[in-house]
Amino acid sequence: MQKLSHFPIQKNHRILIAASAVAMLAGVSSCSDYDNGYDDKTLAYKESFIEAFGTIDPNHTWNMAQSCTVDVTINLPGVFTVKVWTADPRMKGTNSYLLGKYENVQSGSTQSFQCDIPSTVETAYVGAIDEDGNRFVVSADVKNGKVKATIGAEGSRLVVGATGGTVEVSKPTDKLELKAEEVLHPTDRLPEFVNNTGKVTQNFEYYSQGPFTIYPIYTITGNKGNETALGERIGIYIVDETGKKGATQWVWQPLNNDSYDWIEAYNVYDGNWSGVKDPKSFFEYLQDNKVFMDKCTRIRTEGITINIPKGTRFGFVIDAAGGGPYYSNSEYNGDHGSPYNGSITTDGINDTYAATFIYDDMLYLAFEDWYYGAEGHDNDFNDVVFRFKDDITRPLIIDKDVDDNPMQYIVACEDLGGSFDWDFNDVVYGIEHVSGQTTARIKLLAAGGTLPVHITYDNNKIVFNAPTGGTCTDLHQAFGVEQDVPVNVGIYQTAAVYSHPFTVDANAFSVSTDAQKFKIHVSYKDGSEGAEIGVPLQSGMEPQAFLVADPNWKWPNEFQPITSKYKDFSEWVKILEKTGWCGSVWGLKSTSAGDDLLKFEGAVSFKDDSVATANLPAYAFPETDNEYIISVLSKADAILTFITPQNTPLQVVVDGSIKANQRTFFTLSPEVTQKIRDFDQNGQCCKMVITYAKGVVAKDMLVELSNRVGKDVVSASKLDPKLTANEIVMKYGQDYKVEYSSNSAGACTFESLNTNVLRVDDRGNLTRVAIGKTTIVVTQAAYGDYKEAVTYVPVIVEGDYRNPYLSASVPDTIAVGETIGRFYRTPELNNKPYVYNTVVTSTNPAVAKDTLNGNWLEITGVSAGRATITLKQPETIQYYESTLEVTVEVIRKATAETMKVQGGKATWESSVFTWTDEYDNLLVLFDFAEGEISKYSAVNFTISDLHGAPYRVLVLDASNNPLGQRLDLWQPGERSIPLNVDGKDGLYIDTGGKWSSVRKICLAGNSSSGDMKVTDVKLVNK
Repeated sequence: MQKLSHFPIQKNHRILIAASAVAMLAGVSSCSDYDNGYDDKTLAYKESFIEAFGTIDPNHTWNMAQSCTVDVTINLPGVFTVKVWTADPRMKGTNSYLLGKYENVQSGSTQSFQCDIPSTVETAYVGAIDEDGNRFVVSADVKNGKVKATIGAEGSRLVVGATGGTVEVSKPTDKLELKAEEVLHPTDRLPEFVNNTGKVTQNFEYYSQGPFTIYPIYTITGNKGNETALGERIGIYIVDETGKKGATQWVWQPLNNDSYDWIEAYNVYDGNWSGVKDPKSFFEYLQDNKVFMDKCTRIRTEGITINIPKGTRFGFVIDAAGGGPYYSNSEYNGDHGSPYNGSITTDGINDTYAATFIYDDMLYLAFEDWYYGAEGHDNDFNDVVFRFKDDITRPLIIDKDVDDNPMQYIVACEDLGGSFDWDFNDVVYGIEHVSGQTTARIKLLAAGGTLPVHITYDNNKIVFNAPTGGTCTDLHQAFGVEQDVPVNVGIYQTAAVYSHPFTVDANAFSVSTDAQKFKIHVSYKDGSEGAEIGVPLQSGMEPQAFLVADPNWKWPNEFQPITSKYKDFSEWVKILEKTGWCGSVWGLKSTSAGDDLLKFEGAVSFKDDSVATANLPAYAFPETDNEYIISVLSKADAILTFITPQNTPLQVVVDGSIKANQRTFFTLSPEVTQKIRDFDQNGQCCKMVITYAKGVVAKDMLVELSNRVGKDVVSASKLDPKLTANEIVMKYGQDYKVEYSSNSAGACTFESLNTNVLRVDDRGNLTRVAIGKTTIVVTQAAYGDYKEAVTYVPVIVEGDYRNPYLSASVPDTIAVGETIGRFYRTPELNNKPYVYNTVVTSTNPAVAKDTLNGNWLEITGVSAGRATITLKQPETIQYYESTLEVTVEVIRKATAETMKVQGGKATWESSVFTWTDEYDNLLVLFDFAEGEISKYSAVNFTISDLHGAPYRVLVLDASNNPLGQRLDLWQPGERSIPLNVDGKDGLYIDTGGKWSSVRKICLAGNSSSGDMKVTDVKLVNK
């Protein structure tokens, strides 16, 4: 038994004796470890890693990039560049990085690309950019390593004529109903009184995918346009195939009838809908949260349906305050000066009046309705806001492509056997690469170790420019520091350094697999070689390096264990799928690594990037003679203020500042709380305002309100609403609604705990799905002086189930290339065959393909083998689920043992092949289904008793045309003929042909006549 000795570790001149690991290993013979190449140091590292983080998931690759297949269908005319991003590239403030870029993509068919995508990305964004730089972007789910994106409606054409008659407008029969918070959604991206230029897509047009409907949710109905008392108006213009803008066709005007209300609000007091005569005032009222809390819980709005032929390029126009028209494509607006201070000076930028964006999967169109230079032009782009109906025919946004941030993958390394501080910062570097491109770079981020170290890719050293001139490979030298100076690990800060670009194979390189080819090489100071460290080659190994697919990931500081910075890292070690440990954000950027969101009572609104405002709870200070304490825990320095409902500070402003990363306490005197109570009595709410000194988004904060003795005054000041509801028994064919009673007027939400049995909408209406039991959770929001309440409603769904049946008579065997068809039977439902939701699948479609058309099941033999065909009819209404399985064996018509083939004028009887000097004398050795030959690497046979002329071997397609050069053979004997794609020493395919087209391998005479005996014919599997 070998006993391990202590070993020295050099890192920042520190030495650690791994006593526990050595003691453990001294008493255990570990042959399997040694057989796998472990030495003393790696064994100690392995044991220490497991001791620190737990047992490693055996499937762990330590690589958070996954290689995905991106299938893109472009139904737009032309040639495109396809791009893939982590987030919507049109939205400012998102973590959008370019993952893939593929040039010269033809439209009209589906094309597939390999693309590295972070395992934490659930939705990718795929764009097609035409030769003029116009960009079309769609979102697509990332599921099981696949992304499928369709850009442009199927069957669309280029554009239609640029005349006004191409736009048809009608009113839909239904109205769009929105909750109060949904009405406020646009201001999450476009807050009031803030310059929102560039935050969303501007200078844009649309691409029609068919009829679409838009609903006004925020409008100005005053006389601000050019059309007398009818107010401003919205129009559409068409762009023709030459790029020429057509005339405007006006499609919407808010005051076309004094008695007509586009928007109605629901009053919770009387249960009535009433028109909103001035949507602007209504919206501002709602934005201040008063309507939602006290009066209006939802609105409904009437829209217009616009029909523009598919493939048409079009834009919107607004007839705005004091002039117009102004276009969504700012190219047509000209430059009328500065929008900020009213001075009319040329600023070289065309005026922008429109914005479009997708928020929470909904498409919005918004306008600024004051002309440039006017006092009211604040560039908030929310004066008129429309929401598109969410359907597949809503138009695509067309904007101009811009430069992207290329994706970067971060590799964090720990020296082999290091000091076991587990900070993974000895070397930190980024791999910058965009799938589909031939260039990659290394971005050197940190070097926490103090030994000489360099990076290689595929055994080639990565080269940097030395700050002192020339080039270098040592990382400390690249940073421009001495060898023993740790860099960017909380000790010495300097800028990151890019390497020289290097070339990779655009068609083969993938960070998900090729990250293993990057190594850091640590040398000892005497010049001798030390460790070679990289992402492990084998799954389930203890890592000295791992890859995080997130350019914003922050590595630990020196001596900071990774579990101190990322508490869920150990979970990722144990379970590969626990990828949330690193806190990746692919939507709006997070400005802090903190997990605590702002916890005010009441809704939070953001006025700009450095201020958070929240309403105080109603009656938050019930006792006038008590002192109250506000405690704040923030991630950045800030100031706390109380303001009145009129947005003016209270007489007493809270003194002192909030210090970052420590809890700060503020005492409110009885005088201050009495002022707040006075507003409460008048039905108004004061506000707490947090202003950040450093301009951080106000989201990483914890705020608590308590009195001097620690009692939770918010909860204590609210009453119990006594929410109750009775059990529900449902029967098939009847409508039900959740009935509840409460002494509070707070709005309720409803949730079914088993949506496979029962579904419930936001009004408590129940929809029966299947027989069974479930529970409806009714939650009543806190309202006035009543606190939140929850009750649980048991629901029993009764009914009789019937057993459907499926049957199909299918023979046990079919031949390659043969198709059989059979009827299968299903139960009757409402006097109609119940077939609309039957699903058919084949366990091996490469052997047998299946097609289902009504009650007709077709099975096609593709290649030899066995497959199971499954028909599944899901459980629906009063029918149980039904499943039918049939097994089919696909056989070849001729095998090596039974071939007796006649081809042309040649015959093969008793294994003797005779021929004349005519070319069509062929002996078919094998016949193949389409693509079947790809399973084999060679054909073997033995030739004896050869008389007469030499012979040849060749491959034919389905029409008996030769697909490649024949192989002429002159001597008898055992033959093994490789099926080589590269055309060396075997059968191969001429340029332009495909191996998948091969249907036959044949023998033929070379010239003259002759005969021979053919035996031992067989194929060799790959």
